[in-house]
Amino acid sequence: MRCPRCKTKITDDSVFCSECGCKLPPKGQGDHLRIIIMGLTFTLVLGAWMFGKLLFDKHNEEVEEERARREAIARYEQPRSESTVSIVDGARNDGGVSKAEEGKDAMEIVGAMDAKDYLEYGAGVTYGNSANRGMKEDDIDEKKSEYIIEDSASRYLTDADVKGLTLQEINYAKNEIYARHGRRFKSQELQDYFDSTSWYVGKYSPEDFDQNYSGRVLNDFEKKNADFLSEKEFAIAPNGYQLDAN
Repeated sequence: MRCPRCKTKITDDSVFCSECGCKLPPKGQGDHLRIIIMGLTFTLVLGAWMFGKLLFDKHNEEVEEERARREAIARYEQPRSESTVSIVDGARNDGGVSKAEEGKDAMEIVGAMDAKDYLEYGAGVTYGNSANRGMKEDDIDEKKSEYIIEDSASRYLTDADVKGLTLQEINYAKNEIYARHGRRFKSQELQDYFDSTSWYVGKYSPEDFDQNYSGRVLNDFEKKNADFLSEKEFAIAPNGYQLDAN
């Protein structure tokens, strides 16, 4: 032990320092104090190290998540066909709900989805419509191309919708409204056309449909649009498009 004042080494059990007369602490008290100070110092250093490691790990995790999100967005933004962009950004489904209305914007979904979602659906998949989720772009393009006017059941058509359509296409678009509900046709031309699509299921004869179903299965959009398309058809040709049968 050493004197706390003059630092003289004390070799016996003296109560006072022989050099300066300072009262000495009980033997062993100074060693205990040093041990306590060293323990506190070690605890503080260890705590600071663990806190720093926690912050470092959290930062690395955030960086990795941001990198994965950016990669997902970059892969999603790879060039897509014009028709696919139209489907993702503006098309409506058969129920009449646009993809923006039904779900979220595709870019928001890519930004928000976790790694599991991205691995499940992958790049090149259209999001926002539960009916199309998991379908590749080529599949959706093919499905969309089978309609003349895909959303005639969900909004009122305007002149812009028929601009550029042929007389035949206008007639087909009108009958497409009825075909969606399973009407069959006397015209072999129309029947063959709708039979060639993947979505059509003919269930009712023309007479049965017109008498028992037309008035209650067609919504207001469809009724008004069928009249609108009929007016446009007969405005182009006084006798309309000439089918082999009505």
